[in-house]
Order: sequence, then structure tokens, then C-alpha cells
Amino acid sequence: MNSLKKLINELQKDELILRFKKLEEVIDQDKEINKNYKKLLELQKKMVHDREKNRSNFENSTREYEIAKTALTSNFVISEYIELLEEINYDLQMIQKIIGTEISADFEWNISILSTFFLKYRETPYKSNFLLINKIEWCIIYTEVSIK
Repeated sequence: MNSLKKLINELQKDELILRFKKLEEVIDQDKEINKNYKKLLELQKKMVHDREKNRSNFENSTREYEIAKTALTSNFVISEYIELLEEINYDLQMIQKIIGTEISADFEWNISILSTFFLKYRETPYKSNFLLINKIEWCIIYTEVSIK
């Protein structure tokens, strides 16, 4: 099993993610929560519209939005859902940064090897071009495999 599949497997077993999925099911099935959420979205649209087009009503629409938002987030299911969402997002961003750093480090290392080969074989003209091409192809293949 490759590293990506292992990571996905581990994430699917993670307690936070399992709890998040369970809460998501509960929220999807709760008509009252869904009704309040749709109302919140409408108020948000109104607030944005008022901010851009109707400044005189912006303060009132913002107050209505904040009241609806507070009412929705005071529900313990929604509150826990939002908390878990923030934790999971933070963890995924951290994983993304780690992967990006590793890929960048591998790429830099492989570029360094390629540069070394170019410099080495430029200085030794008696080496065959065939050997040089094989070495470069090996480095490129290694780089592609490392990035995958």
C-alpha cells in the first residue's frame, strides 16, 4: 500500500473524522437545523447586498444575521460540528504543508543531483553522450517516482 493510501486509510479511521461524519448525518436529517441554516444563508445574502447597495440598512441586516447565527450555533450539535470542522481543517492544512515541504525537499535534492551530473559531464568531454543521457534519464525517473 502506498503512502497516500495509508494516509487516507488512517484519516478514515480517525475518531474526530468519524464523529464529524456522524454529526453531519444528524444535521442532514434535522429539519429544524436545516431550516435555520437556510434562513442564515438568506440573511447573509441580504447583509452582503446591504453592505454593497443599501448602506442605510446594513447595520440592521448585520444584527439580524448575528442573532440568527448565534441561535444556530447555540445548538450543541452545530457547535460541536463547527469545532470538529475547525480541528480537522487545521490537521489537513498541517498535513498539506508537511507533504509540500517533503516534495519540495525531494525536488531540490533531485535538481541538485541533475546539476552535479551536468557539471561533471560537461567537464569530461571524453565520456560518451549515451552515458550522460542515461544518467539524466535515471535522475528524471527518480524525481518523478519521488514526487508520486
